[in-house]
Amino acid sequence: MALREDELLASAWEQFKGLVEQASAEAVLYGGQPTAETGAVLARLDDHIAALEQGRQAYEHKQFVRALREGQRADGPEYVKAMTLADGVTSAFTASQSFADTLSSYLVNASPMRSIVRVETTGSSVFTQPKRTGNPAARRIGSDIAPNYQPTGDVTFGLNEFQPHELVAAVQVSKWLVYDAVYKLDDAIAAAAAAQFAVSEGTEFIKGNGAGGESAGLNLATLPAAQVVTTTGTSSTVAAVDLVKLIHEALKEAYLPSAHLLVSGKTLSALRQLRGDGTNGPFLYQPIGVAGRPTVLDVPVTLCPELDSPGSAGKTIGYVGDFSRAWLQVDRPEVGVQRLVERYIEQGLIGFHVVRSTIGGVVNSEAFARLITG
Repeated sequence: MALREDELLASAWEQFKGLVEQASAEAVLYGGQPTAETGAVLARLDDHIAALEQGRQAYEHKQFVRALREGQRADGPEYVKAMTLADGVTSAFTASQSFADTLSSYLVNASPMRSIVRVETTGSSVFTQPKRTGNPAARRIGSDIAPNYQPTGDVTFGLNEFQPHELVAAVQVSKWLVYDAVYKLDDAIAAAAAAQFAVSEGTEFIKGNGAGGESAGLNLATLPAAQVVTTTGTSSTVAAVDLVKLIHEALKEAYLPSAHLLVSGKTLSALRQLRGDGTNGPFLYQPIGVAGRPTVLDVPVTLCPELDSPGSAGKTIGYVGDFSRAWLQVDRPEVGVQRLVERYIEQGLIGFHVVRSTIGGVVNSEAFARLITG
């Protein structure tokens, strides 16, 4: 069935390309527009291609779910794409596009980090992004400057390179549910895997060590003293003045309009008790602030459980910044699923390893500031 749809889709695309060439020729002859008949045929063919593509994706997802339940696909080995995992295993199925989209949707909902950073997708093994490494100042030209004056220096550039590495989520499902045709097996696997990916990515975002394919987290960014605020009270307390300095002094003004404040749940508990004048003024924390989100000093709050909480000196308990400009997360679009039947046989479970490749890192360290305990 899928092979037949592929042939129909290829044939439709050939017809479409031919009609596009015909329409271009007619546009030259008839003042910029093809004939109404050619335009109508193009529209119908475009709808036909969209329907074929939708049907193919639905069929491939159906066969993918069958592979999850039975361990093989009925349409032959040409649709089983081997995917090499970190341990050398080459028996994973490439997931359907529908499964990959569902996984991404769950991941965005489960990961606070992904809602505030910039995310890019690449089909290459390495994602490169130009970055400025030098930016000379402009100079005025007056009457005392020679007409042929050339400014010294120029804008110089470097490259940020990101190489996505494989991240594996291990999901176990009761074998009775696996063979239950009514149970939404693919959805359950995607939800469980997304929760695991969210934990790993959140940890790397805050405390990644940059080794073994792991992202280098915010903790490894070297910030100038002006972008680091140390709490003024004890190591177990946070004062209102600390937050004012962090948001309005340590963070550059250009990044404040889109800034987010990152804290742990325990730190947020302490912030919720702070008042503007220390005793009777309005609380700094507003549960319904900007765009209906909780804020501190009008800056939206994002909970990051991986951050430290007040309690001892030298702990990073918060960040504030525009993380869509500070951090870049790079994903590869492919998702693989490996079915493990024998590994959990004594527990009556069937395992699934969900594999995706991703990496992240700081691309602009001046876009955020750090709060540490004194």
